[in-house]
Amino acid sequence: MVNVSLSNDKLPQFFKVFIPKFSSKHMLIPPDFVQRFISRVPKKVIIRHTNGKCWVVALGMSLEKDLYFENGWEEFVRDQMLNYGDSLVFKYHGHSLFEVDIFGQNGCMKGIGVPSKMMGKKEEETLKKEELLDSYMHAHNEEISINGSTKKSSSSTKHVPMKKNPCFVATIGNSKIHSYMLYIPQPVHNGVKFNPNTKLRYHNNKLWPVRISNWKDGRCFLAAGWRRFREENDLKANDKYVFVLVLGKENECEEIKVTRQSKMQ
Repeated sequence: MVNVSLSNDKLPQFFKVFIPKFSSKHMLIPPDFVQRFISRVPKKVIIRHTNGKCWVVALGMSLEKDLYFENGWEEFVRDQMLNYGDSLVFKYHGHSLFEVDIFGQNGCMKGIGVPSKMMGKKEEETLKKEELLDSYMHAHNEEISINGSTKKSSSSTKHVPMKKNPCFVATIGNSKIHSYMLYIPQPVHNGVKFNPNTKLRYHNNKLWPVRISNWKDGRCFLAAGWRRFREENDLKANDKYVFVLVLGKENECEEIKVTRQSKMQ
């Protein structure tokens, strides 16, 4: 795709009216829009709603070379509870990212989430950025470097065998991508079932919720929540930390203990 670096008001846009018979399983992207703004078609894109939630959607092409939102679109339709006659306005940010606003037949915007009373504005914005980055990486199986280029994911972690609770040592990276995610080596998480409410525990025994991101190629990361944990506990780049997966019944992990390596015996 072409790179688009415009203000939000000047971004390329198109709108579609949702007709279930034609739009429930896939939706056509206007051919004129594709011709003007999409020079190279990726396999997958991100659709981000105004409320910050993101969906990874595959693109498909018909014999007539028309471009559609396909695999993943049905999930988007279901999650947003689209109804006949809803209008969807798409803004194209470039870098495989579409932002969408949804309006009902009454002309009012739909689906604006109400921020949690337990979450401040700063934490809410950080979580949105983490979820978007996580979704982007799911779509591309790549890392994003500071200058915007991409490379295949690598890790500075190694496996430390233990009899019961698996663990690994990780060196805290200083790149942009490492501030949002941390790789868990495959030998460590093999056979482990991560609870949706998995939390990180540091030396002060406070718990931080973290999202475990599992990729289709088998890789696993600490994702949304990792940045907040790292910042509030002042984890420094190039320091080494030990991560212990505390397992319960049936190898379910609800907690990961984090300790600076120099403090370990």
